[in-house]
Amino acid sequence: MDFELLSNYPNFSLNKREIGYEIIDNENNMKLTLSLDDYNNVLAECKKHPLNKILKGTNLNVLDCTCGFSRDAAIIQALGNTVTSIEEDPLVMALVRDAKNRIKNNYIKSIYDKITFRLGNSIDFIRNTNERFDYLYFDFMFSVNKSSLPSKKEQFLKKIVSNNLIKNINIIKETIQRVSSKIIIKEYIHSSDYNYFDIINTYKEKTVKYHLLQGNYEH
Repeated sequence: MDFELLSNYPNFSLNKREIGYEIIDNENNMKLTLSLDDYNNVLAECKKHPLNKILKGTNLNVLDCTCGFSRDAAIIQALGNTVTSIEEDPLVMALVRDAKNRIKNNYIKSIYDKITFRLGNSIDFIRNTNERFDYLYFDFMFSVNKSSLPSKKEQFLKKIVSNNLIKNINIIKETIQRVSSKIIIKEYIHSSDYNYFDIINTYKEKTVKYHLLQGNYEH
C-alpha cells in the first residue's frame, strides 16, 4: 500500500503489521485492521439476507456503486451473481484490496476472486459504460442510525468517506434517467431521505431497509 495516500487524510495513520495494514483514527485513538474473513457468517447465511428476496432472477449482472468495505458486494456475489464494485475513495479501495490479498478462508476467497473492483466515480462509470446491468446498488451511509451503535467498520467509513445527501439524491436522479435497470437504495430504517422517489417496494430489516426503483431509460 502506498503510504502517500495518507497525505489526503490528516487524521489517519497506517501501521504495517503481520496481519495486514492497521488504520488508526488519531483523533479518537481507534484502530482497525480490515479482515474479509470476518464476513464468513453472513456469507454462509446469504440465502436468508433480504437481498436474496430483492434480486429476482439468476446469474444477474449487478453494479455495486458504493463499495465501502465490500460486505454487500460479497453477499450479492455469494448469491450467484456477477458483481462490479466501484469505490471512489482511494484509501478505502486500498484497504479492501490489501484485505483481499490476505483472505484465508477458501470459500470467501472464491467469492472475492469473482468480484471486479474499480476505483472511480460511480456516476462517471454509469455515464460512460456500454455494459448492461440488471441491478444497480447504492448504500450511501448518509443517515445515522440512532437506535444502535454503528460497527467499527461503519465508524471508519463515515470518517474517511465524504458524503452529501443532495449529491447522493442527484446521483440517483441521473441514474434513473440513464439506465433501464432496477435500482436498489439501502438506508437506515428510520431515515426517509429517498422517499422523494417513485419506490416500487421497500424491504425492511430491524435496522436497515432497501428501496427498489425502476430506471426510466428507453433504448
